[in-house]
Amino acid sequence: MTNIFFNKSFITLVNEASSNKDFAKDLTHSLYRYPASMSPFLVRQIIKYTTKPNDLILDPFCGGGTTAVEAISNGRRVICSDINHLATFVTSVKSLPLKDKYIIEFEKWALNSLIKLKTRNSFKSITLKTKNGKIIAPKTYSILLFLRDLANKIDNKYVNRIALITILQSAKYCFDCNRNSGRCNNTFTC
Repeated sequence: MTNIFFNKSFITLVNEASSNKDFAKDLTHSLYRYPASMSPFLVRQIIKYTTKPNDLILDPFCGGGTTAVEAISNGRRVICSDINHLATFVTSVKSLPLKDKYIIEFEKWALNSLIKLKTRNSFKSITLKTKNGKIIAPKTYSILLFLRDLANKIDNKYVNRIALITILQSAKYCFDCNRNSGRCNNTFTC
């Protein structure tokens, strides 16, 4: 039996996949971009080439869930863990197949939340300090907490998780814009 890691076609696949700089927009990869995440294209090729359907894959440092999403979408079973609670939350949300009825329920929640945001007269500014003591986006922070509280009232755990990760991604956009002041390409301000 030859070692697949020295197989020329495997090495070619890995090189091509790892040099792909496109961000994967398929599956659930775009729900939340975890820092230092692996390329889904690379993970997909490694899983397809080194495992068979129904094989069990262990990812002890799951991060943003790339391996879990690719394993499940390619018919593999997966066990994931991470010391970081954000990583396990993101992985659990991204690897959870959603039924259409949950997506519809999430859309209704999002619309109702937008209506509540628009009809609310004001938001108290809540101070958020960075490690270096800088105060950033106090109004945005209070709006995000308001949305989190609305999401936590959702009874369905699947819809609750997708609402929370949506708020998390929104917060990431807002605070990344604040950190990169003047260099943010997002179309909304925080």
